[in-house]
Amino acid sequence: MQTSEAPLRPACDRMLWSCIITIALLACGIATPVAHAEDKDDSTSGEVPMKERIATLQKTWKTAKSKKDATMMRGLLDGVGDLYEDCCDDADLQLELIRFTGGAAKGTSGSEFKILALETIAALGDPRGARYIKPYLRQANPKKASETLLAAIAAAEALPDPSLVASLLKIVTKTKTTKPLRPAVEALGKQREAGKKRYKILTTLVSEARKVKPGPRPRMRGAQEQLSGGSSPYGRESGPGARWATLASSVPAALRTLTGQDVRNIGEWMALVKNHKGKYGELFVAE
Repeated sequence: MQTSEAPLRPACDRMLWSCIITIALLACGIATPVAHAEDKDDSTSGEVPMKERIATLQKTWKTAKSKKDATMMRGLLDGVGDLYEDCCDDADLQLELIRFTGGAAKGTSGSEFKILALETIAALGDPRGARYIKPYLRQANPKKASETLLAAIAAAEALPDPSLVASLLKIVTKTKTTKPLRPAVEALGKQREAGKKRYKILTTLVSEARKVKPGPRPRMRGAQEQLSGGSSPYGRESGPGARWATLASSVPAALRTLTGQDVRNIGEWMALVKNHKGKYGELFVAE
């Protein structure tokens, strides 16, 4: 009996949580009941105007935040997506919702609501949300990667805005742990609309892989020791050996997405970049 019920529990839990959120938003005046088609009248439908619903959302957030009502705060952020869809014909109101979500991330301490806000911005899929992602694409300690940073990188992949390229490249070049390295590389691979910034992505990713490629060069002796079993100065998720393994496996896929070239080996990418110095545009299929 347990076996047959187990797959149903997540769906039931989601339905129950959805009902709780809907009831809460109705009580706050943020959501409105759906009118029956035969009862709907544009002049007397009784629906709350979108501006009022958004104003109520903002007011209720402040109240919930002051009372530290985490459940209500989660529910309000979860409801942003539905409000965004409801005002699909009004770009200004949609932007107001993006600003609200970005402000929710900035105005809360701790990581939970910052992460939830970043996930919400990513889910909205509006390029105007990129500016609220950028502040969190900073790795304060290159040896550590916070959950907020990882959420910001995921959001940057979902919203591949050119304004985020420099921040992502800095993570790739400066991080001493592989935890944010792969997702940052993957996010950069989605930047197909970044113009000439794509050339910088291409050359930087290949250059970073080349720096830690195993080989007999003197400056790579430390890396050789790590690859042969020696200890890394930064731990198991760090060091040239771990960095090489991550870049060698993630860069080719990212560059295939970025350029449209069906090249699957990091060594081939190194050769292509070397042979096309000053002519990187030739490596982009659309060009």
